Amino acid sequence: MRLRRLLNFGDGALLTEALDAGARGFVLKDAPLDALVRALETVGTGGMCIDPALAGALISSTPARELGLTARERDVLRLLADGYSNETIGRELFISPDTARTQLGAAMAKLGVSTRTQAVATALRKALIS
Repeated sequence: MRLRRLLNFGDGALLTEALDAGARGFVLKDAPLDALVRALETVGTGGMCIDPALAGALISSTPARELGLTARERDVLRLLADGYSNETIGRELFISPDTARTQLGAAMAKLGVSTRTQAVATALRKALIS
């Protein structure tokens, strides 16, 4: 059972990342206790519970899915945004530098960009990474 209490609800990329990681529920920090209890019960029985106030952030995060970016491609883009080289990205993700390069190339193609800088800028602008 995974339930996440978000500190803020404007980050669609965080929501998408959490869903990709297996989160099944999202509750706002200031949600009333009964909403938290309902969410825990729902998630505990195998359901999914997302606070209605998060719907906008979740909808705004759909470009990642529409573009077909995988969680791994977003991971590579996120590390690239942190200034990592293909070699370092590979070490961080336990993949070879060539695989990191391939993942980055696939992400760039899906984003319709031709440089690493454009890939990061586009991913940040579209809130595909945070």
